[in-house]
Amino acid sequence: MEDRLFWCTEISQSFFMVDSSDVIDEILNSLSNDDDEEPIEWVIRRARHVVDNPLLGKLKKLHTIPDGFPLVVDEHSGSICEPILLFIYDKFYKNGPSTYVKNTALAYCSDLKDWFIYLEDFGLTWTQVSRFNLDSYISVMNGTVSPTTGKRYATETINRRATTIESFYKWGREKKFASADTPDDGLLLFGGGRAKPVPKRTDENAPISVLQPREVNLLFKELGVEPAHWVYHEKEATSRDWLACNIALKSGLRISEVKGLKVSQFSGLFKSNINPLKRYPIKITGKGGVSRFAKFPGELIMDIKLYVEGERSFISSRSRAEASDFLLLNPLASHRFKGASVSVRTLERKFASACIRAELYIQETIESVSWGREGIVRLDKLTETPSFVFHDLRHTYAVWSYYKQKQSGVAEPWLDIQACLGHADLTTTWRIYLRCAQDFEAGISDGYMRKINAI
Repeated sequence: MEDRLFWCTEISQSFFMVDSSDVIDEILNSLSNDDDEEPIEWVIRRARHVVDNPLLGKLKKLHTIPDGFPLVVDEHSGSICEPILLFIYDKFYKNGPSTYVKNTALAYCSDLKDWFIYLEDFGLTWTQVSRFNLDSYISVMNGTVSPTTGKRYATETINRRATTIESFYKWGREKKFASADTPDDGLLLFGGGRAKPVPKRTDENAPISVLQPREVNLLFKELGVEPAHWVYHEKEATSRDWLACNIALKSGLRISEVKGLKVSQFSGLFKSNINPLKRYPIKITGKGGVSRFAKFPGELIMDIKLYVEGERSFISSRSRAEASDFLLLNPLASHRFKGASVSVRTLERKFASACIRAELYIQETIESVSWGREGIVRLDKLTETPSFVFHDLRHTYAVWSYYKQKQSGVAEPWLDIQACLGHADLTTTWRIYLRCAQDFEAGISDGYMRKINAI
């Protein structure tokens, strides 16, 4: 199943060999197939390079998608969701590699995957959707919690998903994908104007979450061993999660940037004498494919070196990861996925679990929603919600860096922080990350700063 998920189905594979209009005809012909099937479970997978099909050798030109291109597939059958595939291809790659932004394509793919899951739960096909169905989906998100975070959906997420779905159906109208089951007011026939944006809630204007030194110490005790203390004979132990969080805390990287780090970015430094007090520039490719230089403290580089030469080397020698350049690998205890590059979801999950074990959580009653063919089932349940998410390490880096540089006499510390975080506009740095810094700057004691500097 694992390998099969990365291959195109017969229809989708032919899409990259011939004109897309041929595929449109095949999809339209397949829309009338109402055979009962096992419930679909949509997930996202990444494409691997497609090889030439000898049966299609007569074709003059071979069109392929790039390695890592996001695909929405059925976990059970491995079949690709072709409408989403066609849409993502047309929007992000049809006009050439220069228009392809991997993270943006993945975000669109994720939004549409969740939309198709919603439709599947309510027994709807994507061709049957009307404005009422989209408005209902927005209403459900606005009144429930995310199954991923356990918190209410952010207004920004709700509005972004609505925009993505409307863009998808606009494309569908242009391709004339309407079918026999499309209602007269269906989005494949009639746009009906854009959905009204959901206004931001009052609680979303609250200051960002920043970990205090005591909370950081409690959290890191639950994240696993430090690279210097890892030993090969303790099979369940790993320093991967500790290191991933330490990188985010001390360099300000986003979780996707931490996951994407490569050994080759540091190998040159490993050959030199590393000064633990010096900050070393490391080139990072961030959101939208934009590059910047993040500054890694020497002590962090030393931790990375210990991990590479210790646990990572041990994992590589006992798995299929020897050719991988990714820095953070799954430990041998991961069994089936040992030696693979760690996923963003795994890092999020490990961080949340560590928060719970460190008692950095709040108990609250949330509404659990399950969707079925008989309607919505709502249940209230008491849950332990982590007080922080992985991204709060980036917030903490920004605020702590501000304090450290101000204490060192730097007149405009926000300029360095803006560059390290990769913000094109200084206003973003101020509005999101440093808004709360000055509010309690006067209350920061020398003892507090000593605690920060000691971490």
